[in-house]
Amino acid sequence: MFSAELATPVVAFHANTPDQTLSLNQIIDMQHVTLNEGGAYDSIHGIFTAPYSGVYFFATQICYSSANTFSYKIMVEENEVGHISQYNYNGFINCGSAHVVTAVKEKQRVWIKSYQTGQFNLNNNGTSFMGFLLQKTKGNVV
Repeated sequence: MFSAELATPVVAFHANTPDQTLSLNQIIDMQHVTLNEGGAYDSIHGIFTAPYSGVYFFATQICYSSANTFSYKIMVEENEVGHISQYNYNGFINCGSAHVVTAVKEKQRVWIKSYQTGQFNLNNNGTSFMGFLLQKTKGNVV
């Protein structure tokens, strides 16, 4: 699909999720994959594994309909690299997003995790997770 002559290999994914209910500290697994160039996103577990060390861009948008505060984090292994908290006072569909540019080492994993108490009903109208490699770095150095 893409030219093999590129200096930085093409690594990109986009996935969204069907309606689901989340609990505290749960990885949000986006099961419907619309793009997985490089095959690094695992839709069964909701985890991206970096095939190369480099600088990556990740973004997520979460839409939910529970009348409550919902908070989630973008994680690289056990390190938070981005987060957002949003409050839905009326129970209608509410969406929020987080974006991050971060260094990731080869084989490190990236995922979205809920961290607010209670259960939340995700809505598939816009709940998504995406990422891509901006620049590959040499070896395992970032």
